[in-house]
Amino acid sequence: MIYSIAIFEGKTIQKQVFDVSKASFFYRNSIKELLTLFTNTFMSKVSDEVTVIYHEGYKITCGRSVCVISDEDYNDRVIMTLISESNINNISKFIKTYQIPENIDKITKIQKELDETITILHKTIDEVLDRGDKLDDIVKRSEDLSMSSQMFYKTAAKQNKCCVVS
Repeated sequence: MIYSIAIFEGKTIQKQVFDVSKASFFYRNSIKELLTLFTNTFMSKVSDEVTVIYHEGYKITCGRSVCVISDEDYNDRVIMTLISESNINNISKFIKTYQIPENIDKITKIQKELDETITILHKTIDEVLDRGDKLDDIVKRSEDLSMSSQMFYKTAAKQNKCCVVS
């Protein structure tokens, strides 16, 4: 999830947009102020080249007069696309469209589909193995039943030999 995108001119924020919709209503303004503080702090310390800073589950990516604050696991390739395409007119639209990286980057979409397929395959393999175990149990029970029925037949045959009435 992207929390903030800011456009800079020099070291001054020209425009900054936020997505703090997952936060409690009463904390949203405080979170926005904190994101603005982080953005100012990091942009004052970086040059024009792209710099990525990780801190407590968050990723701050700054460069080319754009600063993006996101989750630590947000896709780097999508952030770089956002940075290269951002300008002061379109960041309001980008904060919404870039929340789902699969819609922006085809490789990310394919990777997500592959991950889902792998999960389904693992589940299917586990189910097949469970069925195999159950089949082994059924085969063992049928063998035991066959042995018991043979023993019953032999015992019954012995019992019937002594009591033959003519």
